[in-house]
Amino acid sequence: MSHKLTNASALAACVLAAATASNCNEPTAFGPIVTKYEVTTTLDGFSFETGAPSPPDCPNATLYCTHVRAFSGAELFGTLILTDTAPSASELVPTGTFGGKFCDSIDYAGLTGCLHVATIPLTPYEGGFWPRPKTIDFAGTVGGLSGRVIFFSGKSSGDSLYGTVRWMEESGRSPPSHWGRFVAHRRK
Repeated sequence: MSHKLTNASALAACVLAAATASNCNEPTAFGPIVTKYEVTTTLDGFSFETGAPSPPDCPNATLYCTHVRAFSGAELFGTLILTDTAPSASELVPTGTFGGKFCDSIDYAGLTGCLHVATIPLTPYEGGFWPRPKTIDFAGTVGGLSGRVIFFSGKSSGDSLYGTVRWMEESGRSPPSHWGRFVAHRRK
């Protein structure tokens, strides 16, 4: 009885497909695969650039100096979305919504680093590049249209991504940047 029901169901599906000008032998398109991750971070470093020479970090440099300082107080959190709609089969399209606390005052005179952070509301991040992982290692970026860019580099384990993160202003050769570690858990 169930075998006849299955044949009748298949026949009905093909009749419906013919009525809508579809081919029963073509796979059904269900749309792009969208994977969402909740991202949390521990940001414990900050870097910024000055002209050179700039002792003690760059006493012999002639053009520019990037200063790296330990820093706590910055935050980055949000949702990373990877969509399977890139024009190249070796890429995913990264987008997301991120917010947190980013440095808005830098000590360029004493070179101590970030003096104050400002709250950054949840902001859409579009653009970027995310290669489709061939192994468990990956590196990708999201942002660019929001004024800030996020660089992720790490590994995948089960439904999670983890590794290093760098959140930076978009403009400049060595723009102000916060860096640290991230964990991203796949949303169910």
